[in-house]
Amino acid sequence: MATKPAILSSEGLYPQNRRPDRELTHLAMGILTQAVRDLISPQKKAEKDWEIWQKDSLDWFLSDSRHTGGFLWVCDILGTDPDKMRDWIRGLRVLDRNEKKATILSLIRLTYLRGGASFPR
Repeated sequence: MATKPAILSSEGLYPQNRRPDRELTHLAMGILTQAVRDLISPQKKAEKDWEIWQKDSLDWFLSDSRHTGGFLWVCDILGTDPDKMRDWIRGLRVLDRNEKKATILSLIRLTYLRGGASFPR
């Protein structure tokens, strides 16, 4: 007589009834910060492939990937609405150089001060 294999279930990366761990939030913020940096303020002098990175960043923001590290995954971890986040990103592209730099520095600070972060919800 063969026995049936046990069925395993998962609640995903974190149970839905609590917030993600701080480390997971830091990872999501780091991914978002790098994508914003690559999109609005690429390191043109230091990196010869900046145009590729900028296009990859734009593709990432437009993707519907829920895989770990994907845009929708990051939005889920940060508790933000993906469409509102995309609207926010579109607004960043028209900022002047100093405003872009200030935005990136703010994102870096928010990575470690997530309790006070304000993203489109």
